[in-house]
Amino acid sequence: MSKSNITSSECKICGDSASFSHYGVTACQSCKMFFKRNAENRRETLKCHFDDQCEVNINNRHVCAACRLEKCFKVGMCIEMIRCPQSRNKRKNTISSALVPVRSRQNEQSIKLPTLNLLDQDRSLLTTDQWNLLSNLIHSYDEHNALTFAKNFVNEINSLHPKLRFKIDSAKTVEISKILCQTAEPFIQSNHHFASLPLHNRSIILRGTVYNISCLSASLTVRESGLIDSSAYRHGLEITYGTIPYNLSLNMILSLDQDFDLVKLSLSIFAFCTSGCILYDENTSPIRLTDIQSFLSIQNIYAEIVWKYLLYKYSFEQSVIRFSHLVYSMIAVVTITSHLQTVKNHTDVIDTLIENIEHGQMNIDDN
Repeated sequence: MSKSNITSSECKICGDSASFSHYGVTACQSCKMFFKRNAENRRETLKCHFDDQCEVNINNRHVCAACRLEKCFKVGMCIEMIRCPQSRNKRKNTISSALVPVRSRQNEQSIKLPTLNLLDQDRSLLTTDQWNLLSNLIHSYDEHNALTFAKNFVNEINSLHPKLRFKIDSAKTVEISKILCQTAEPFIQSNHHFASLPLHNRSIILRGTVYNISCLSASLTVRESGLIDSSAYRHGLEITYGTIPYNLSLNMILSLDQDFDLVKLSLSIFAFCTSGCILYDENTSPIRLTDIQSFLSIQNIYAEIVWKYLLYKYSFEQSVIRFSHLVYSMIAVVTITSHLQTVKNHTDVIDTLIENIEHGQMNIDDN
């Protein structure tokens, strides 16, 4: 370690408060240790997932290690200063009397330093109630999904004569899509947060909710069943719904996160997407939610569970990347559904689902 000079400034890398110069630059303790661990061996292996344009500050310094290390070098940190030998007596003389007294070696061994692996450090982030809700959300999807139907249909296609495998017309495509979309109904009906909303608010968000849930859940089923690999099915989608919705859907399906459970959890965020918070009456007058705050608080519940699940399972960097991909998927779903609202075959399916859900919710309210 280099000789540290007492200063009173901020870290040149992240902007945190810093009192010492480390490896030639005024730096905080976190950036000092980061540079020491990574400077010699990881500059060539670290990779930025955001085109090497990351801003490094105290709030996001753990997001991109590649850009953080590059900034360390840019502001003047030197690898050579890490290698400088320093005697124990000389090191002791540089320690300020204001620093914490040195503990005995026995006490040092008994202290557990905080881990940099958030997977280990934050296992307790999810409360018991959140774990239960997370489990219920996954179970709700597993109980009502059409994955078995889709897999059976794939097997049925593969068992046909080669000349017949490519003959899936629009009527058959609509029938498949209807079955895939119908899984949205029990998923929404079983959501107690949706049922807790006033009837007026439920009516406003229902159409957007059904479109979002049916689109994403169907896309997930098509990918997981292998149905998307069928050229006959892809051709049926294109001739039934049009080239633009087909290409958008194909891109989204292929880019969905490979973590099956993560996409299941994100369905609940999509159910309360703010894209469906306004309706228009016959006079094109907007009809809005009576309590937007309650709606957003429900959305926050699911967003927090998804984020804590990511931290539990992945590194902080991977969590940020995967969450950003979910945001991309949400935008893709909204774009796709905006195109599908002009396709009568699809709007008929959605209208039927909405009527069924409204009828079911009215029975619940009456009871």
